[in-house]
Amino acid sequence: MDTTVLVALITGLITAVSTLGATALTAYRNAKVERWRAEHTLVRERERREYERDRTRAREVRDRLEAVRGSVLRLDLSMRYIAQIRAHGPPKQGGNDLPEQVRQARTHLYEAVIAVERMRDVLPPDRQDRVDDLRDAVDQVFHHVQARTGRSVEPVHRKLMTGLRALAAGVPAEGAAVESGAEGD
Repeated sequence: MDTTVLVALITGLITAVSTLGATALTAYRNAKVERWRAEHTLVRERERREYERDRTRAREVRDRLEAVRGSVLRLDLSMRYIAQIRAHGPPKQGGNDLPEQVRQARTHLYEAVIAVERMRDVLPPDRQDRVDDLRDAVDQVFHHVQARTGRSVEPVHRKLMTGLRALAAGVPAEGAAVESGAEGD
């Protein structure tokens, strides 16, 4: 065999092996890069979903807190108005009578109880005592309205407002992560 043919054959063989090796190495590297991109995309998508879920949960907590605020403040106003009617009589012009105000206070009481209890679902267990404190204050309003005595509303009012402030302080600010109080999340 001629040496030129032998050199050409070896050179061709080396070129073919190098080409096959480079092709295999490039394919392996491309597959690895694509796998990394896919994993990275999945991680980004999972983080985006978590962020959206946290934002939705935080919005739900804030909405429920606003419902609690509104219902508790209506209940407080009803209680104060009933106490005023009991102490000084109904207003001379266009005022509702006492039985109507008591019925309205009961409606406000039910709304407040429901709103306060709905907060229990969205607050973590370490903040449930704030819900309990506010619920106790709402129950005291009920007893005060039912009592028909001339007791001062100030202690009940203060406890109600303190409970409301404590509950509001237990809700994270906008943009902060919210932990769910519901099991199974």
